[in-house]
Amino acid sequence: MWLELATSALCALPQAPARGQLVADLAALRHGVPGQAAFDAAAPSLGAMLESGDDALIPGAAYVIGAHGFDGYANLLLATLQREAQREASAPLRSFTHVLDALVRLEVEVPAELVLARTRAENAGLAYVALASRADAARALDGLSGLVCLGLRDEPAHWAALIELTLARDPRGVDELLFGQSWVLEVEVQERGGYGASHTFSSGFACSLSRWPPAVNYRVVLPPAGAQLDSIEFTRVEVARGCRSTSTNSLDQQGWRLRLLRELLAESVVPTASDFDARIEFEHAEQVRRDLEAHVATVRARLESIVDTFATDKLVDPAAKSRLRLHVKLRDHRTAGAPPLPQLRSRADVTFELR
Repeated sequence: MWLELATSALCALPQAPARGQLVADLAALRHGVPGQAAFDAAAPSLGAMLESGDDALIPGAAYVIGAHGFDGYANLLLATLQREAQREASAPLRSFTHVLDALVRLEVEVPAELVLARTRAENAGLAYVALASRADAARALDGLSGLVCLGLRDEPAHWAALIELTLARDPRGVDELLFGQSWVLEVEVQERGGYGASHTFSSGFACSLSRWPPAVNYRVVLPPAGAQLDSIEFTRVEVARGCRSTSTNSLDQQGWRLRLLRELLAESVVPTASDFDARIEFEHAEQVRRDLEAHVATVRARLESIVDTFATDKLVDPAAKSRLRLHVKLRDHRTAGAPPLPQLRSRADVTFELR
């Protein structure tokens, strides 16, 4: 008797649509618009698509929801993002990215820990937009600080987040500017009266087949030189097919560090980019060593004075000077067969790289 009742109760529960039906419904949603019979008949399946855990269904469902502003799915999108955030690091990012994109398009605030859980270089712009759009300024800065801590320094989103922290005079931004990475010193060694130059180019193309939903990217544009720092712009970009250039226009990371430090300090206190560079004319190995060590000491002294200035304003601990790191790129522009350069041993605060 009890077995019959239990079986009857289970049969009465609503059953999730079969995957084949969900695929057909997604096709109807892809090719239709609200108000059309086929679209309206398929729309109730959107929730089941999000709950399916299927990487072929979730991105399409999220895209439809965001494109048509179906804000009634906000809570279900958040639940889906929570599951996606807990996936292993090697899992595809497509479902996570499309669900987060839909939430941004619906103007839903997303907890920072969910945004950052699977933020990578390819979706860093989306993460920045999601975190920067929070209504509470303090919570927005907390999230942007988390984005900076990911260390995606090749991405404009990293520097956009750091700009926000700088404008707020947030100590976490100061810490990243001073100590987040080594300061690079470019040093050329030349023969007496010699000149040299080197250039590096990187280019290529990446092509993909047509896909739906289209890949989504948020392109963050940093303020150009001379513009106000708060003039950050972003554009939502959809890429459905075709080829794109993969040529790298590397960010001037050290230039941005100095620009943001000048926003915080008097310009005279902050070194210029050229202050980190030096040209040494070779006479003998010991002379090169002395000149190089003198240049390193000069740069370090300038940076330590910046730390002292920030310490006065209680933005850093004065003892933090020990965390300053320098990386010397030594470029030998002499002709082949020239006497060897000195052997330079890296230490905790200075590393050397011969190019």
